[in-house]
Amino acid sequence: LPIVFVGCFWFMPETPQHLAQRHKLSEAEDALRYYRNIRTRPSKDLSEQLQLELHKLRAPEKADDVAIDDSTVTWADFADRKTRKALLIGLGVLMCNQGCGCFALLNYTAMIFEKSGSSLPPTV
Repeated sequence: LPIVFVGCFWFMPETPQHLAQRHKLSEAEDALRYYRNIRTRPSKDLSEQLQLELHKLRAPEKADDVAIDDSTVTWADFADRKTRKALLIGLGVLMCNQGCGCFALLNYTAMIFEKSGSSLPPTV
């Protein structure tokens, strides 16, 4: 299966974002045209949305210099009610998963089958 995957995707172009990061802007434009299935070459025939995407790809360094680093998590990120609710739901699901005993059951399944007198071998 991996050989078939490599054979099928060998000829696929890289993503426009990757090519723009490598400063290959013309190749990034071609890749974006490929993924959007745009056959015409003149840029005046492009839609407004595609022109905006190309503009974003052409100037990633300028945006990084001006923008604030959004990769860090701060306490202000949890100020929104929806964010706190999502966090509490996630923590609740995690606690239920750990507290239900499935971890212990999975780790001791062979021993449980062996002591129960089952006809199945414990390793099965």
